[in-house]
Amino acid sequence: MPTYLALINFTEQGVQNFVDTRRRAEDFRARARQAGVNVREILWTMGQFDGALLLEAPDDETVTGVMLGLAALGNVRTRTLRAFDVGEIGNLLSLAGGGAAGRSAGGSSGGGSSGGSSSGGSSGGNGGSRGGESRGGGKKGRR
Repeated sequence: MPTYLALINFTEQGVQNFVDTRRRAEDFRARARQAGVNVREILWTMGQFDGALLLEAPDDETVTGVMLGLAALGNVRTRTLRAFDVGEIGNLLSLAGGGAAGRSAGGSSGGGSSGGSSSGGSSGGNGGSRGGESRGGGKKGRR
């Protein structure tokens, strides 16, 4: 089944009701299971996002429905990303041009950078820490 990574931020309501977060997480796991979504991990995080979910779903529509149902409860806002394991990315590289694409992506930091740019652009703030590093690099120019 396809894998998805959902990044979570608490809403004001979610923060006010934070003591119920574990119960809400288990309720979500049960609702997702009923819809055919396997919740592999529920994580609470520090930093830009308050949590993350690692999900497996039969298709984009199913995971979208489950995540819309979660957001409709009013405790969190989510950003859901389709994630690819090493086998899936290998298949995609083959479709993208075969050997040359696979060699350049696997043999240089450009492949990782490209993925970071994609997710950074879709999540808006993921590039924030990189931006901070970039600003730090700007200090070199001022020396």
